[in-house]
Amino acid sequence: MEPRALIVVGASLFLTCSAYGSSGLLLPEPQSKPGTYADMHSGQALGRIIVAPDGMFFLYEWGKPYFGWVPDTDWMAPNAARRLETFLYKVDFTPHYEYDVGRWKRTSEYLFYPNPGGTYWLGDLSPDSKKVAVYELDHDDDHVRAGVYTSSTGRSTGSALIRTRAGSRA
Repeated sequence: MEPRALIVVGASLFLTCSAYGSSGLLLPEPQSKPGTYADMHSGQALGRIIVAPDGMFFLYEWGKPYFGWVPDTDWMAPNAARRLETFLYKVDFTPHYEYDVGRWKRTSEYLFYPNPGGTYWLGDLSPDSKKVAVYELDHDDDHVRAGVYTSSTGRSTGSALIRTRAGSRA
């Protein structure tokens, strides 16, 4: 493994430990008023981080207060009700050269574009690092969905695999 990859893995493990050491993406109590720009900047949090076994990418959850609205959380389990609005991201270390700016591209991008009103959880990464389980809580229709994101196709599948109201039995 390259020294750069070892540094990345080490930094990722440090971030993982620090993210799990704190409360992460959970607020002390459910959000009771719409978030402002100041809330968004002060209330951001890093959630679960998954590093690929070969060190070529990592996935992470990033949360922030709900901006401009408050979801109905009366029917939810306490941990789900206190969770920030969370999206999933990927940082890819595979070399991509940007000819227009003349540099190597290393950036954080959405794993997939989130649905409005949805908040997401990362599940586990497959042993071949090509698929990851994802979970969505959709505040628009009060349903939980489980699916699989496949990195080779860049698609999320099975989003309607489980369509049940959160807190109820499937």
